[in-house]
Amino acid sequence: MSGVVSAVSSYKISAASSLAIANCWKARASSGSGVTVTVAPSGNLLVVCVGEYGSTADDSSISDDIDGSTGWTKVVRVARTNYSCVVWYKKNIPSGITAVTFTKSTSSSYYTAIVHEVSGASTSSPFTTGESSSNNGTSTTNPTSGSAT
Repeated sequence: MSGVVSAVSSYKISAASSLAIANCWKARASSGSGVTVTVAPSGNLLVVCVGEYGSTADDSSISDDIDGSTGWTKVVRVARTNYSCVVWYKKNIPSGITAVTFTKSTSSSYYTAIVHEVSGASTSSPFTTGESSSNNGTSTTNPTSGSAT
């Protein structure tokens, strides 16, 4: 794919103990106002990564079926041309959450939401602020971002 701009950003998750991906769920769509991911977390940190095509508007949102949008924090949004990547998290998730809903940005024509449940993350400050790295290029093969330390 020639001329496509790839963007990679990395952020460090603060560990209270050994970090592990406990679960991973995914949903994608090309129509409608958003997508709902069915989840079954066990009380850890939820990290949602969303890729969108067709919009650079920063007006997407996220919610769950227990608290709505309460408790969700946007970590980063990276936009290049018609592509964007948004990362949110929710710490100390309440029991009973069964759905995470992503509402797409204006004009977005295709989107994918991936929900990761991370165990062992800090319960007070799961993401370390000010520690990031990013890289942009014109290749879709093996983009890199450097290290976040």
